[in-house]
Amino acid sequence: MLNLNCMQNSVSIVMTTFNGERYLKDQLDSFLNQTRLPDDLIICDDNSTDSTIEIIKEFIRIAPFNVRLYRNRKNLGYTRNFSKAMSLCDSDIVFLSDQDDVWYKRKIEVILNYFNLYPHAQLLIHDLEFCDEDLNPIGQTKLQRIQNIYNPNEKFVTGMATAIRNKFLQVCLSIPDNPYITYDNWIHGCAGKLNIKRIVPEVLSYYRRHPDNTTYQSLLNVPYKTTKDHFNSNIKLIIKSKTLPDLTKSIMINVEFRNWFKNNISTLVDSCYGKKADIEKNIISLNRKIRIAQKRANILALNRHQRILPVIKNLIDGGYKEFNGFMSASKDIFFN
Repeated sequence: MLNLNCMQNSVSIVMTTFNGERYLKDQLDSFLNQTRLPDDLIICDDNSTDSTIEIIKEFIRIAPFNVRLYRNRKNLGYTRNFSKAMSLCDSDIVFLSDQDDVWYKRKIEVILNYFNLYPHAQLLIHDLEFCDEDLNPIGQTKLQRIQNIYNPNEKFVTGMATAIRNKFLQVCLSIPDNPYITYDNWIHGCAGKLNIKRIVPEVLSYYRRHPDNTTYQSLLNVPYKTTKDHFNSNIKLIIKSKTLPDLTKSIMINVEFRNWFKNNISTLVDSCYGKKADIEKNIISLNRKIRIAQKRANILALNRHQRILPVIKNLIDGGYKEFNGFMSASKDIFFN
């Protein structure tokens, strides 16, 4: 049943496109079939060279809601294009969309009702059904896969399943120009660290997996049913991999989040997105993570025989608690 109070929120869908002619029409048609239509659709095309623009123009002709098409003169890339598109929104609630999935008919309706039910939540993410490229379900949802091995509150990050209150979204923008940060990891990180992210357990979309997906190779997104054994095998590969690039990535990401909190603390407090004391604790925690990762990176810069005593001292001092304890310490001596 429609919640009339919730339906009063204005809704924008933000979609980015790039050479998406193969699946784009299916996604656009799923917008038309919503029980609660959006108020507008914002599309930022990243300089497509196929028939994507023609498909969008035909959709604009028949759509019963406003559609705004922006065409980039040069390719911005996945995250920068989404950042641009999200900055153009002026509706209350913003739904994010890729170009190749299919939404369930009640997606907008259900999400709006959840926003009404949880007024403190600023970002919602719903469950989704994994499908092959022909939309045949594989028999596993994203939450089911994540729950096999991870904490969903931390690891469930999927842009196309995300909706966010626009006032908070604008505080998150612009997204740092950082090679290790994607648009969805950024906004989920901002909301998650403030405890204003909430998971909707209902499946509300088909999640099409095909070789052109940006995240196709990720074990969390592969187009076949996974088990704990798949993740255990992946962990073994991680253990054998080099650590320094991961530490560099961690440092750069945490620096960006720390700076965001420091630069926006007044806005976040005044908008009731978090208490000042809690935000300051987040900053302290991020500084600690940066310091610990940098110390480990400094150890790895030494020759292997020079690392033994610093690794042992760091282990005793608790410097490996953020990692895998003795396993990571051993790796720094014998494998890195």
